[in-house]
Amino acid sequence: MDIATISKFDKVPGSDVSFQAEVDLTKKFLGALRHITKKEIIFITGNHEFRLKKYLISIAKELWELDSLALDELLDLNQFNISYVDLDDRYPTFQDNYIEIQDFLVGHFNIARSGLGATSRALIEKYGRSVVQAHVHRIALVAKWQYDKQIVGVEGGCMCKMDNNYRRNANWQRGWTDLVDGEVELHAIL
Repeated sequence: MDIATISKFDKVPGSDVSFQAEVDLTKKFLGALRHITKKEIIFITGNHEFRLKKYLISIAKELWELDSLALDELLDLNQFNISYVDLDDRYPTFQDNYIEIQDFLVGHFNIARSGLGATSRALIEKYGRSVVQAHVHRIALVAKWQYDKQIVGVEGGCMCKMDNNYRRNANWQRGWTDLVDGEVELHAIL
């Protein structure tokens, strides 16, 4: 999700999809994803999804406690049997949000560096662990030996439209990452 309509960044009027349309499209995507797999699906809040909380915190405080405005409720994640990893409500700004799977930290982190692999390199330096991250919309893999094992940092690409209305000639690649039995599989959509 982009949730651009309530972003703090300036936008050209009428250039974004409505928030309701984004919710509907996301539910359609999640339903299709659930239809093709019975495996566990985990939805991890990223910086764009956090825009909803930020909006409620800074603009609509009176609506903060409405359960129906929580993203997992808006997206009907329970209906699709999708687990949800959200940030703790005590944080008013986006923080690293991840889970541990197969000795990897997998999530959406609050670090973005220019240059292929630079973000993942910064994350493996910060955590000293293998990382799969989704913040920078690029595909890259970096690796280093640490003590007696190799750790890797993965930038898994994105599934969004490439013709966005806020960054010209974005250095993004479409794709995704599979983590199977501790092995990383990067898939690029060319």
